[in-house]
Order: sequence, then C-alpha cells, then structure tokens
Amino acid sequence: MNKDRIPNKVAANQFGKEVKEMQNEQLLDERWYEAYEDADNDADTFLDTYFGATGFLKRIGNASLTAAEVIAGVQASTAETFSWRKATPPAGLTPLQLAYIIMNGHDVALMPLEYMRYHAPRSCCYVFIYQSDGPDRGIYRTVLEDVIHIYEPDCPEHKMEKVASWLRDIAKMAKLCTKEHLVPLNNGIFNCRTKKLMPFSPKYMFIGKSPLDYVPHPVNPVIHNPDDGTDWDAESWLSGLSDDPETMDGLWEVLDVALRPNKWYAIQNPLLSLMSNLAAKSDSKLDLATLSQLVTGLSGWSRFGECHPNSYLDRKEVLEYILWRVLNRDS
Repeated sequence: MNKDRIPNKVAANQFGKEVKEMQNEQLLDERWYEAYEDADNDADTFLDTYFGATGFLKRIGNASLTAAEVIAGVQASTAETFSWRKATPPAGLTPLQLAYIIMNGHDVALMPLEYMRYHAPRSCCYVFIYQSDGPDRGIYRTVLEDVIHIYEPDCPEHKMEKVASWLRDIAKMAKLCTKEHLVPLNNGIFNCRTKKLMPFSPKYMFIGKSPLDYVPHPVNPVIHNPDDGTDWDAESWLSGLSDDPETMDGLWEVLDVALRPNKWYAIQNPLLSLMSNLAAKSDSKLDLATLSQLVTGLSGWSRFGECHPNSYLDRKEVLEYILWRVLNRDS
C-alpha cells in the first residue's frame, strides 16, 4: 500500500464518520423517527416497534380478530423483536403501531381539503375511514378519534395527533366518486344506467348518502287526515304546484339534484324564476316549506347546510363542514 495515501485514507474515514454521525442526528431529529416519547429514542427502537407491528399484522392477514387480540399480538411481537437486543419494549402501543393497526383493520383514505386538487400536500388532507356497518354504512367519515379509542380508550390528544400524522404519511390518496350515474342510498348504490342496486364498496368514496332505501316497486302512499277527512299524496301535491311545464320540469330536477349532486343539469328555468312562479300562488309559503322538507328528506341532513354562506366562515373546521354538504339552505 502506498504510504502517501494513508493520511488521505484516515482523513476520508474521519470525514465519513462525521458525515454518518450528522446523518444519524438528522434522522433522529425528524418526526418520522419518533417511536414514542422517551428521551433515549434511537433508530433501533423505531425499527423494533415498526417490525413488531407490521410483522404480526402481516402474519394474521385478513383474519377477523378483536381489538384486544390485535393489541396483545402486536405487543407480543414487539417484545420478541426487542428481545433480540435485550431491550425493554414500550409499555403500550406507539403512535406508529396504532397507525398500522388502523390501516390493517380499516379502509383508510386521504382527501385534500380542496378535494378537486389531487396533488395537495399530505399534511393538508383529512383522514377518512370507511364505515362498514352502522347508520353510515357505505360512506367515509372523519372518525379517526373514535377508531383510535377502540384500541386505546384513554389515548391522549397529543398521541392521537401523532397517529393522524402517521396515517397522512402511509395512507393512500383518494378522490370523491364523481360518477353521475351512481347514487349512494341508505341500502346500497343505485346505478342509474342499469337501474339496479349495487352493494356498498370502499372503492367508491362517498362522504354522504341519502337516508332513504331504494325500493324496486314503490307505492305512492296516501296520507289521510282524520280531522278534516282529506287525503294527501306527494305526487298529486307536486303536480298541482304549477301548470307551467317548464316549472314542473325544474321542480323534478331540483329533487333529482338532491340525490345526484354529481350530475350536471342544463336547467332552462333557473331556480329563482322557479320560486317566483310558485310564489304567485296564495299558499306558496306552505308549498315552499313542504318542498324544502322534501328536498331535505331526499338528500339527508348530513349533506345539508343550514346557514348563510357568509356564516360558514365562522364555523370551526369550516372546510370539513362544507365538504360534507352538497346543498345549502339559508336560515
């Protein structure tokens, strides 16, 4: 070996060692290397907690386990990985482990605040979780805190924020379903092209649905008022609101819009003109109130806003509130 190269080699090794130490310090300072809130966090701790969770979740696959069984399995797997270097595992689940448990047991999707911008930063996205049962079955909801409490009932708020931050890193970006022929209803997704009801699926991202069930052969119900002996039904009432064909077409389109917000309508008779035509009748206030309740019932309260447009700015998490609403009624 050339002796003249020895000092250069020593200097290079020293420089490489310093660079390696700087890189390690930088990595340990980054949020995504934070396994849990101890002062002695290091890369080995992060990797042990990561492999402890992902290794167990990979082994169980799609097996149906209770939350307690999943927690016990992850903790046992984590203890095993820590035992390789004779270290003490964390007492509870870390934010990283909770994030992977939620990813494994639930359909998680990210959606930007301005959902038309698909390439928004992940830090500006909401964490949506698909609901497979309950009243919100078939749609995505921002219920991350409720899901975290399934696995850790006493999870502090600062830890939940870290879980949400992890999910924004590892979950897939998604976009709302904008197919105009698909209508989310209470009991499934109605396909307007095939005229058939499809089962709910997490691949269709809806954040709201109509509270009404699809009925293949509906019967127009007649409501009898025993006080005055009169009968009332929706179809007769709606057809009697106006004699103008364009006004009636506009009314039916308004009802259709309540169910199909993704469909574009070339309404020849604008809504303002439509309301003006109805206002010409002596009982217009009663008719407009009934129409408002009908539209609300079709769309569902979860997709209805009840404040002046300027008042949205005074609401907490205003963008999330607007995302949930496809209609607005000035109150």
